[in-house]
Amino acid sequence: MANLKIEQAGEYVWRESSRFNGVDANDAARVLHKIAERDGSIQAQVVVDEAKPKTSPIHPAFEWKDGVAANEYRKWQARQLVKSVRAVKDEPRDPSEPIAVKAVVETNPAFIFAGHGREESPRGYYPAVQIISDLDLFQRAMEEAQLKLKSAERAVQDLTRLAEKADQLDRLASLAIAVKGLVVAQEALRSVRH
Repeated sequence: MANLKIEQAGEYVWRESSRFNGVDANDAARVLHKIAERDGSIQAQVVVDEAKPKTSPIHPAFEWKDGVAANEYRKWQARQLVKSVRAVKDEPRDPSEPIAVKAVVETNPAFIFAGHGREESPRGYYPAVQIISDLDLFQRAMEEAQLKLKSAERAVQDLTRLAEKADQLDRLASLAIAVKGLVVAQEALRSVRH
């Protein structure tokens, strides 16, 4: 699956809560797309290896002092970097109209994680356009999303039990709404898969 040509979005931004000082999201996306095209998927260790040269545009995103961060931490940083790149949605506009400043820019994830599958497409991050066009990758990404929802549901249930013990009725009402939302999300994911 290596040497795959993947169409890139025109512009990339960082996810709202991301902190990658000194690294431009467009530069990071170019490096990540290069890895995906060459290797077929994006593995955290490969991102760390690509970032090692001081000339790499993603080098500043990592802690390089081994006393501070070992390689496992760098792999965690690599996963955070991959998950934080967002593709800006292209909206056609009339070139004669002035460019309006938008308060909110619509973005989509540029890369999505897909779990275990066939040997030729190992678990890892893949460009979103590849996930959408490959049924196996799409199903694996959906399974990952369902696992995250189940985990979130367990966390909300734990909080509900704690709130019940503490007699926090106002928080219980909010948690009940959260549980209902998670159940609806799980049902929606199941309906997409079938």
